[in-house]
Amino acid sequence: FPSEHPEAEMAMDDWRCALSCIKSRRVYLQRKAVASVPRYGLDGHPKGQVSDSEAQSAGRRLATLEQKWLRMQAQQENISGQ
Repeated sequence: FPSEHPEAEMAMDDWRCALSCIKSRRVYLQRKAVASVPRYGLDGHPKGQVSDSEAQSAGRRLATLEQKWLRMQAQQENISGQ
């Protein structure tokens, strides 16, 4: 890997961090949790389709994220109700 992404002029660690943030967003996971829908590249153009295994993986990650969000919401309600 080069030390920087040539188009974005970002260090590789920054590039990986940015992609990680995008891929962990709820809306990204919701769209990826459906098999056979188009996948898009960073240029905004279609780059194939979401596979069954990718959809299942995204569904599991989305369920985990939703559970975490519900736990955090319950904790906030407990703090507010005290």
